[in-house]
Amino acid sequence: YLKNKIITTIVLDNEDVAKLQQWFYSDEVLGRFKSALKWSRLFGGAGLIINTPQSKTEKFDLSKVKKDGFLEFYDADRWELNILTDNGNILDEIGGADSHNVFNYYGHIIDGSHVLVMNGIKAPSYLRGLFSGWGVSVAESIVRSLNNYLKNQNVSYELVDEAKVDVYSISKYNTMLMSPKGEEQVLKHLEMVQQTKNYQGAIVHDTTDGYDQKQISFSGLSDLARESRIQVASDIRIPVSKLFGISISNLNSSEEADIDNYINMVETTIRTPCKGLVNQVLKIGCMHLFGFVPSVLDFEYPSLKQTTEKETIEIKAGKINMIVGLQQAGIISSKTAVELVNREKLFSMELDPNKAVELKDFAD
Repeated sequence: YLKNKIITTIVLDNEDVAKLQQWFYSDEVLGRFKSALKWSRLFGGAGLIINTPQSKTEKFDLSKVKKDGFLEFYDADRWELNILTDNGNILDEIGGADSHNVFNYYGHIIDGSHVLVMNGIKAPSYLRGLFSGWGVSVAESIVRSLNNYLKNQNVSYELVDEAKVDVYSISKYNTMLMSPKGEEQVLKHLEMVQQTKNYQGAIVHDTTDGYDQKQISFSGLSDLARESRIQVASDIRIPVSKLFGISISNLNSSEEADIDNYINMVETTIRTPCKGLVNQVLKIGCMHLFGFVPSVLDFEYPSLKQTTEKETIEIKAGKINMIVGLQQAGIISSKTAVELVNREKLFSMELDPNKAVELKDFAD
C-alpha cells in the first residue's frame, strides 16, 4: 500500500528529495514500515521501534538524531511489545494522544516515544479491555464467514467423493443371504472385487453376475461456493477477483466497480491513518540525512488505479491544454506555465523556462 510515494517539499531541492526518497524506499525503512503495518492488520496492533543511541528509557528527542549517525527501525507485533503499567489499570488505547506507554521488548525496556504505534480496528468499549488497549485484527471480522466457506468446501469434497456408486449384481444373492455363511461370502466377494478394481483397474466376476457404476449429479454446489466467497470478500472488504483470483459479476456490479470500492477502502482505512506515521518517519529521515527538518514537509500518495497508455496520454494532453489556456488568458506567466509542466512531469525531459513562448505548440 505504501509503494512509490511521491515526496514533495518547498524547502528541499530535487536532489535532496531524491536522496530522501531513496532512503525511505529501502527495505530497512519502507520494508520495516510495511511489515509493521501487516502485523497491525493481522494481530490488531504493532509498532515501529526507532533505534538510535538515545536512552530507550527516556523520551525520544528528534533534535538529538545525528546527521549520518546510527539509525535503525524494527517492526514488532503486539505480542512482542509487552505493555508495562504502574497502577495496573486497563488501558483504553495504546498510543493515544493522552497516553504514555512503556514497553518490554524481549527484556529491553523502551519508552513509548521510541515506538510508532499502529493500532488495528478499534474495539467496542465493553471489549476494549480484553485487547489490553490494542485494536482488533481484521481476521476477527471474517471468522464466521471463513468457517462457513471452509465447511462448504469440505462438504463439497465429500459429496463429490461419494458421487459415484458401484452397483454389483450377484447371482442368487437372496438365496445366499438365507444360508448360515451367506453374508460372510457376499462381503468377501465384494471385498475381492473392490480390491481388484482399486489396484489393477479391472473387475472379475461370474458370467451371471453384473456390475454398473452410477454417477450422482448435484445442483447448487457452484452457487454455494460462489456465495461463500462473496461473504468472505464482503467481510474483509476485498474484491472477490483480488482475494480468490476469479471474477464474480452480475447485472448490478462489475469488476471495475469492485476495484474502485477496494481502492476507496484502502484510501480511507489504511493510507489516511498512516499518513501521520509516515510523516514522522520522514522527519527522522531528514534529521538523519540533512541534520534538520524542513519547515514544510509533505507527501502525497499516487493513484492506486492503474490507467492504460491511452488514458495516460489523454490525461497529460488535458493538463497541457489547461495550462496553455491559463497562460493565454494571462492568468499565469510563461515561466509559471513551464514550471507547472515540469512539476507534473508531462514530458520525459524538463522544458526551458526561457522558451516558454513555444509552449502553445505542444497543445496543437
